[in-house]
Amino acid sequence: NGELGANNGIMNSKSAGLPSPPENDLWKYWNGKDWRTSTIFILPLIYPESYYLEYKGNDSEVGEMFRKESLGGLYVKQSQTQIKVMYYVKENPSPLYIMKSTKGQWVVSPYLEDTDSSQLMYQNRTTDPTPDQYAPWLVRIGNTFRSAQDISMSHIEEEDDVEAEDKLVLILSISFSVALVCSLIVIILLVFTRKKRTSTEEPTIDDNMYYGNEREDYNEGDTCVTDTNDYYD
Repeated sequence: NGELGANNGIMNSKSAGLPSPPENDLWKYWNGKDWRTSTIFILPLIYPESYYLEYKGNDSEVGEMFRKESLGGLYVKQSQTQIKVMYYVKENPSPLYIMKSTKGQWVVSPYLEDTDSSQLMYQNRTTDPTPDQYAPWLVRIGNTFRSAQDISMSHIEEEDDVEAEDKLVLILSISFSVALVCSLIVIILLVFTRKKRTSTEEPTIDDNMYYGNEREDYNEGDTCVTDTNDYYD
């Protein structure tokens, strides 16, 4: 019954008077004859804090386009003060924007103004509230657009993930610095101990083998040579 759907909606929540749509399966839908309980869940839309864009394919022309226009990198979510929809920007080496065009497509462009001529790449979808991580992109090659399947678009959903990564890097840096200082201390102690041991050892004086010892013992049967000259008498 199209009239009933138009007047009362195609889907209705089971509960009435709620301040916001329920985020569970308490929904029913009109099948043309009566209302049926559904298994549809409604979740709030949360824009990711950032997207990381990179090309992982082997198409040399697409790869050259990514390199020439510096398409790869981190795009960070911005406020909605400049345009009416959410958009993302990559600052270096020059600003690039991921934004929703007036046609409803998510595009990458060096300008916030929506013009077909300024688009470097876009997703040929018009109903997605956010860029689709797995949908193909069409990349501008010369005066035409070519579909590219190997463009990776990963996102970070919360700022806490970035802070956790920064904390991990800081902890690793501190740990490395502490280990380096400890190693230097051990090396210095070893060198100091070695020098101290060398300075406290008494020198060893070898017997003067030229003049012989004052007393020499011989065993029975040994050959003994005696100097009978009286040079020193």
